[in-house]
Amino acid sequence: MREYFKACNVYCRPESNQAIVAAVFNHGGMTAEKPGDTSVVAFSDSEALKRTIKAALDRCEYEENCNYLGSKRTDWPAFQASGYKTVKRFEADFIRLDIRGVNEKNFFYEATSPDFGDFGLHLKLIVNANTAEYGEAVQYLVSKYLACTARSEQGAPPARGGM
Repeated sequence: MREYFKACNVYCRPESNQAIVAAVFNHGGMTAEKPGDTSVVAFSDSEALKRTIKAALDRCEYEENCNYLGSKRTDWPAFQASGYKTVKRFEADFIRLDIRGVNEKNFFYEATSPDFGDFGLHLKLIVNANTAEYGEAVQYLVSKYLACTARSEQGAPPARGGM
């Protein structure tokens, strides 16, 4: 059996207490969401998030060949699960987190925020697959991402730390 990193996408909208978790195909390093394989859960429910993310990671499949030439942006599984009318609004309202195995053994998973700020900063954290605290990790990452983007948008100078 081929080893590969497992992954999933998590779209969060804390204001409406929504999280959409999308299982993916691994196409030799690139990933694509699996049609019809999304779940919507309450963002505030860390246990439900944990279970849903773990299940999506377990459903990640390796599929070397991919052909998405005929696909439209509106075919995007997470967008369809959101019930939104436009992709632009969906992208503006939801925070997309990428969760993927650090390597093919999948002992640890890395969760990454979207880029922000003038230089394309992003936040990253590591979750141990044995403890699998995905729900708490996602909530923590989103809260820190929102704080950083708010500070970045205000144009505030970075906080200084002392030694």
